[in-house]
Amino acid sequence: MRTSWPWSSSLYVEFGGGPEPRPVRARRAPPRRGQRVIVPATLETLQRPEVFVVFRLGAERVVVAAEHSHEAAEALRTRLGPMADAYGVAAVPVDPVG
Repeated sequence: MRTSWPWSSSLYVEFGGGPEPRPVRARRAPPRRGQRVIVPATLETLQRPEVFVVFRLGAERVVVAAEHSHEAAEALRTRLGPMADAYGVAAVPVDPVG
């Protein structure tokens, strides 16, 4: 039996440098170089010029999800329970070329 996944593709989330890197951009195609994380995304999320990513604060480059709205991303972050404070939500533009 085949399972139907809610996402249809992936986004590549790129991080900026520094001691505490933050997500700076999302792309539909992998970038040629630089730090990036692959995140599954729904069709609705892929059609937006900006996505909201739930990511772990600190030096790690961990992205939990990419959502189409800030409210959806915050709802997901709060479902992390006691670990929710270790995660943030950032709005990042989606590169139209990638």
